[in-house]
Amino acid sequence: MNGFVNAAQTIGSLAGTGSVRLGISTLTVGMNNADTSFNGGFTGLAISSLVKQGTGTLSLWGASQNWIGSTIVGNGVLSVNGPQPQSAVIVNAGGTLAGNGTTGNVSANNGKVTPGNSPGLLNSGSLALNPASVLEVELNGTNAGVSYDQINVAGTVNLGGATLKPLLGFNSAVGNQFVIIANDGVEPITGTFNGLPESSTLIAGSAIFQITYKGGDGNDVVLKQISAIAPPNITGVTPLGNGQIQLSGTGINGLIYAVQANTNLATGNWTVIGNATADQNGVLTFVDIDALNYMMRFYRFVAP
Repeated sequence: MNGFVNAAQTIGSLAGTGSVRLGISTLTVGMNNADTSFNGGFTGLAISSLVKQGTGTLSLWGASQNWIGSTIVGNGVLSVNGPQPQSAVIVNAGGTLAGNGTTGNVSANNGKVTPGNSPGLLNSGSLALNPASVLEVELNGTNAGVSYDQINVAGTVNLGGATLKPLLGFNSAVGNQFVIIANDGVEPITGTFNGLPESSTLIAGSAIFQITYKGGDGNDVVLKQISAIAPPNITGVTPLGNGQIQLSGTGINGLIYAVQANTNLATGNWTVIGNATADQNGVLTFVDIDALNYMMRFYRFVAP
């Protein structure tokens, strides 16, 4: 695609190659909800903008080093994989910013930021989150920007009470550290994630992590694993007198475990029959209301 936008326009999707000259205008894309890739670049003045709408994913792979307009993620996923270092990105409610590219300043206004394309490294100017926004990071290994998500920030960082959502996807060990926000400036981190003051703990994948906003070279956000991945335990199987069975167990408080059943331990035919959430003391309770339909049934709790 090669085009010049001289007035505000809305299109179903943007795909292919070429260049888009925005001038002083706004181009809204994604209204047909399709997943598309665009390998071209953008140019435009400061008042120009690209607006991503629709439920699909738009992946940008081109180079837009000289574009000084704004990028707005209103809905769906925008994956930035090329350089657009002067384009500020605003992520609104319903929108997600992803990718392995470089952007200007990023502001999450009720939206979600998740570096990479599962997982990866996103480079940005300043990073500002608000209380209704989410930073989601995948932890699938110990190599920053390759096997776990990282944002490399060239500017200030204001976490604004946003929600941190870490997703642990491998058998990580105690002592592993993950620099999820690498702050390359000298400024300290402003604010914290919601409910996570300095040195507090959080759970990811049934392991416990400690967070610091003074890690790395002194002003990076780092998660350090301080417990092994803890398997849940069944501590009791109690008949209730009406053919139902009550299961009791232990897990990590607040974590939701799948409850699985099997009629023959010689097979791998485990079936999910429900979920159980560990209470504040780590106690799990579940009632199998279908137990009376089986001559024999085995159970287990499975961590997410």
